[in-house]
Amino acid sequence: MNQNFGNQQLLLEQQKQLENAQKYDGIIWDYVQNPPRKIRTNFNITVTKNKEILYLKDGFIMRRDQVKETSDKLEILTNLEQIKHLKWIGDYGKNSQKFQKWMATWKGEVLQNVGGVYNENGIKVGLWKEIILNNWSKAQVYEEGRYENRLRQGTWKYIYQDQEIGGGEYNFQGLKNGKWMDLGEDFWQLSQETYRGEFKNGNRVGKWVIRVQEAILGLLK
Repeated sequence: MNQNFGNQQLLLEQQKQLENAQKYDGIIWDYVQNPPRKIRTNFNITVTKNKEILYLKDGFIMRRDQVKETSDKLEILTNLEQIKHLKWIGDYGKNSQKFQKWMATWKGEVLQNVGGVYNENGIKVGLWKEIILNNWSKAQVYEEGRYENRLRQGTWKYIYQDQEIGGGEYNFQGLKNGKWMDLGEDFWQLSQETYRGEFKNGNRVGKWVIRVQEAILGLLK
C-alpha cells in the first residue's frame, strides 16, 4: 500500500515537471545521411525542486545536471550532441560559485587544454579555451583568448585540428571590433565556411567575403 502510494507520488511529481518544462529549439545531426545532415528539433528543459536541470525529449531524460551556482542565469545547452557528450569538471568555492581550474570532457575523455580558471567570485579570468556554440563530433572547433573584467579582451583565435583558422580582436566593451575571420554557423568537417570582413562595436560593417572549403567525401577521417 505504502509502496503504491509512493509510486503514485513519484508519477505525479514527474508529470508536474513535464507540465512546467520550457520548450527550446535545438539541433541534431542525422548520421544516416552521407554526409550527415543537420536537423532542427525541439526539446524541453525543467528545473526541479531539488535544483536539477532536466533535459527532456519524447518523454525521456537526456541529461540531468545539478544546479549549484547561486546565479540566476543558467547555462543551457541547445546542441543535442553536447547535451549527450559534453561535461565540465571543476570545483566550487564560496556561495557555490565555480572556482579555480575547470576542464571539459567529451564522451568521457578530457579535451586537451580546454577550459580555464574562475576567480573566487565565479568569474572567468585569464587565458581560456572554449568550445564553439555549434561544436559537435565533426566540428570540434575551439575559441582561445583572454578574459578581463568578465569580458573577452584582445585577440581571440578559432582553432580547428590544432590549426588557427580565424579570429580577431575584442574591444574594451567585450565586442568584436576591427578585421575578423569569422566562422559560418554550419562550419563543419566537410564544409568549412568562413567570413572575412570588419566589425564595429559588435556589428558587421561594409563588404564581407565568404569562402567555403569543401572536402571530398572519403578523404577526411
